[in-house]
Amino acid sequence: MGESRIGSAIIHQVIDTPGLYQAPNRRESKMVISVNIPDGTEQILAKQAALRGQSVESYAAELIRKGVIGSRSFAEILAPFREQIAGTQITDAELENVFEDARNEVHAANQGQE
Repeated sequence: MGESRIGSAIIHQVIDTPGLYQAPNRRESKMVISVNIPDGTEQILAKQAALRGQSVESYAAELIRKGVIGSRSFAEILAPFREQIAGTQITDAELENVFEDARNEVHAANQGQE
């Protein structure tokens, strides 16, 4: 299902929403929404979608998914890593050295590409 109309900027798109709602049969559900977007914004959205080779509807759905998924804080993103490190005997200095070595390797690799 996809529909867009320049002007009033009504967009209809089926959006995959894994994990946001689980139907009784436990399959992923889909959500149909209508969004009114100002003309200027829709033109930008259409241009960005075209640059990516996507329809306006699928690009808008992608932006919504990224907005929902990307709303986690840095602390939430790092929580599994912190839990994993907490279960080790590594010191702060050793961990700092691991990151410093990795940063130096990436820097050296990038210098070699220039």
